[in-house]
Amino acid sequence: MLLAAEKNMPVFSLPGLGASEAMVRSDDFNGKVVLVNFWATWCPPCRREIPSLVRLQEENSDKGFTVIGISMDKSASDKVSQFVEKMGVNYPMALGSNEVARSFGALGTIPSTFLVDASGMIVKKYPGYTTYEKMAEDVKDLLK
Repeated sequence: MLLAAEKNMPVFSLPGLGASEAMVRSDDFNGKVVLVNFWATWCPPCRREIPSLVRLQEENSDKGFTVIGISMDKSASDKVSQFVEKMGVNYPMALGSNEVARSFGALGTIPSTFLVDASGMIVKKYPGYTTYEKMAEDVKDLLK
């Protein structure tokens, strides 16, 4: 879904999940192509999409690209961290907030994923489950 009007990726600083548990800050990804994925452990399409995101990170992390996962779970962060570890997530993961979700635009559904170009502009929104092939094609176009 192309956005009617591009906008800058919102500034955020969220508690990290998983191995490092460091804060995940939007400013840390300046100059990179970023795929921001809002998801939750209880969401079957979200869980089905994670292997595609892991693959995208593996294939493109050395090309100025990263995935950022933002969990919308309301449960304890240690439960989400265990899930992230079990799924072999290889990209930064943070515990989200309604405020950050709203700043990206009404999600309406999860997963909701936003593609951000290297200048920090949100250029595409993927509402709901999206295939690896579709995301990979769009990421490749921005990394040229």
